[in-house]
Amino acid sequence: MIIKKGLQKGTWFNLTDKAKFLIRDFPFTELSLLKSTELDNNFTISTKMTDYCLAGWEGLEDEDGAKFEYNKENKAYILNYYPEVREFIAEKISELKKVKTPNVKKTSKK
Repeated sequence: MIIKKGLQKGTWFNLTDKAKFLIRDFPFTELSLLKSTELDNNFTISTKMTDYCLAGWEGLEDEDGAKFEYNKENKAYILNYYPEVREFIAEKISELKKVKTPNVKKTSKK
């Protein structure tokens, strides 16, 4: 098995030619920080995971052409009003979760 270092820093993924998002994996230990009532609610888990995993962006502009800065307020706005971004992030989180294991040959004992 290959262990990837630096997953906590994130990986850049392009949504468009200009817009790219820094997405990091959701660590298993973060689940322990959720309240037991939140663990029973898939929406709450999904929302917290997406918020945690979106670690930055580049190439976003507001309607006036000004740079749309990455900050807590703008992050909440993007996640609340742009479902295509939420879906993109969820897809990339899933890609980050995939672990490639080497092919192992089975040998038979004689």
